[in-house]
Amino acid sequence: MFTLFNSLKGFRHSAFSKFKKIAVTATVLLLSVTSVFATHFRYGNISWTNTVGNTVVFNLSQGWRWSFFGDPAVGSSVAITTNGHPIPLYFGDGSSIDIILTVTSVNPDEDYFYGTVTITHTYASSGNYITYFEDLARISTLQNNPDGYFRVQTVVNAGSGNNSPVSTISPIIDLEQGNASASFPVPASDPEGQPLSFRLATADEAAGVGNFYVQPTGLSVNSTGVVHFSTVGLNAGNLYTTQIIIGDGVSEIGVDFIIRIDTNVGTPPYFDYSVTPADGAMLSVITGNLLTFMVKAQDNDPGDDVTLTAAGIPIGATTNPVLPVSGNPVSTQFEWTPAITDVGTYITQFKATDLTNKSATTSATIVVSKSNCTNLTSYIKATPKETVKGQLPYTIYKGYGPQAVKLTAMVTGEGSKGYKYLWSNGSKEQSRVVSPNKTTRYFVKTTNLVDGHYIIAAVTIYVVDVRCGSTNDKVQVCGGTNENAIGKCVEQDKVAAILRKGGSLGNCQQNSYSLFKNSNAAEESMASVKGNSAASVMKLSPNPANNFLDVQLSQVVFRNAKINISDATGQLFISKDIKINTSGNQRIDISSLKNGTYLLQVISSGEITGSAKFVVLK
Repeated sequence: MFTLFNSLKGFRHSAFSKFKKIAVTATVLLLSVTSVFATHFRYGNISWTNTVGNTVVFNLSQGWRWSFFGDPAVGSSVAITTNGHPIPLYFGDGSSIDIILTVTSVNPDEDYFYGTVTITHTYASSGNYITYFEDLARISTLQNNPDGYFRVQTVVNAGSGNNSPVSTISPIIDLEQGNASASFPVPASDPEGQPLSFRLATADEAAGVGNFYVQPTGLSVNSTGVVHFSTVGLNAGNLYTTQIIIGDGVSEIGVDFIIRIDTNVGTPPYFDYSVTPADGAMLSVITGNLLTFMVKAQDNDPGDDVTLTAAGIPIGATTNPVLPVSGNPVSTQFEWTPAITDVGTYITQFKATDLTNKSATTSATIVVSKSNCTNLTSYIKATPKETVKGQLPYTIYKGYGPQAVKLTAMVTGEGSKGYKYLWSNGSKEQSRVVSPNKTTRYFVKTTNLVDGHYIIAAVTIYVVDVRCGSTNDKVQVCGGTNENAIGKCVEQDKVAAILRKGGSLGNCQQNSYSLFKNSNAAEESMASVKGNSAASVMKLSPNPANNFLDVQLSQVVFRNAKINISDATGQLFISKDIKINTSGNQRIDISSLKNGTYLLQVISSGEITGSAKFVVLK
């Protein structure tokens, strides 16, 4: 029934191709429309940050039936009501405020919109409070808790300086029927890098004190946030509601959403990670700077179509084309220039759904830091930067050379003031030693102890397995003058000589891949830009670019200046001397560049005075 209803909704709004592929009678369609999604609540989540004193800024997100609220467009405001009255946000201190959402994304095919509102509240005294919203009713066709109460809450630590975890997930998650080990992750992050815990919500937490609520039979969530749910014996189209509680040891948030069982016919769509940030990627941006990346998905089933949607797009961010959008393949470009009021951590999840409701999701965590108004700059120094001489920087070759690097938070721009450090694993030391088994991105937050200004730096340590089999007796080597060693496994004591003759570690296929498949930034070179931010120095257009790139420079006089373009490995592709003119514009021929992400730097008198990323897409 649910699949048929989706087909009708898609026909109503644009996806005629979905409707014409499903042969049904008019009677069945009418029954589908009247029986599914008779009520309005779809999704809920509340996160928050402490500011000054006992003032807390809440970020509330909800998903509601789109057609009930008059099909609101992205960017419009919606006053949330149900059963003829407003649904307030209760702060836990006896006060409340009505909820008015800004619509950030819509899904006409599944008849819901996703909206967000930021609410500031000052508590009379510090302490723990339970902030929540609750009312009737959940969807009437749920297999558990039909027409039941819903409640979403968070434990607030007012005046503590702590900030809550952050999470976003699509209001509807699809799982294939007949799968005893069906699972999916709940994306989550903690602004302070504290370890997170995950558990199922109780009835009081998910429905309100004394109200009935049960979790789906057999559903569980493990310590890393992966939900497991056996779909054996379940019917396609079945709907289940669940709520997951995420904690950082002090505070907790709830994430309430729906699980839908889809058919086991065909293959699901997938994301193209050669252009899409890796699932779970953490992307950093300084206020006033542009963050942009592409999301692309496709499906291999003949004649299939893919619809791309999103949840958790920050207010002010845009997608081009505007979501939802359909095609095969299908893509959109995300763009956001956060303001000073946007400092914080955000999670955006993208969902690709095919004609049979099979879907895939991918998430990105966006960390917005304060602008460099105090000239505070930070980067992460890796020692050794080049673990094997002549090879890629920031790379550990599993099986050869150093298997650990030391990461040190470096700070410039504010003299001798003291700092405190917080790494993504909770470490508070200035340096840490890491030995990743897979490519891993590391973040450190550096805070000035005098004025509280902070900046977040990041670096990716790549891991390439060059072992031949499971032992380290031999190493894979590509190239070199020894023809017998091209793409071969050689003894450890022969590797250094081959590298000196121009060879490289790994097999030839490994050496051809782009590091941007694993990361979305050339972190250290981007984070260590001195002086003004990149946005104040240059503007790049178009982005994504094809055969040329226009670079608009600020009105400054460059001496001995040039523009360098390189990739994530540091390989230089283009170097052009800057010819000063009145407009400050430079056009660069990039027709020789392949598809991918590149770093453009302005070099003046030997120093980096500007830096920005751009994408080549042909």
